[in-house]
Amino acid sequence: MKYRDKIEILAQILESANGHRVRLTKIMYDTFLPHSMAKECLALLIEKGLIKYLDGEKIFTTTEKGLNFLCVHNRLQELIPPPGKLQKGREIEIFSYL
Repeated sequence: MKYRDKIEILAQILESANGHRVRLTKIMYDTFLPHSMAKECLALLIEKGLIKYLDGEKIFTTTEKGLNFLCVHNRLQELIPPPGKLQKGREIEIFSYL
């Protein structure tokens, strides 16, 4: 598994719950996170209003704000390829514009 930063992990959690009503176990399997890390990330997403927890049903679902975050995140991923995807020589060319 490649290194993922916190934003990438949060986006994967939101994607897992996007349009679905999922339990914690499903999110853990989809994102390859241990229980403690999944709970920590979910607490942050709930605090920021990006995901909603329905206590009676014990499920998570992505909120409208979370869907907007995913749209922005996915758009940024299209515009800025991950470092491993840059061709040798092009990295200098791309960063010279910044």
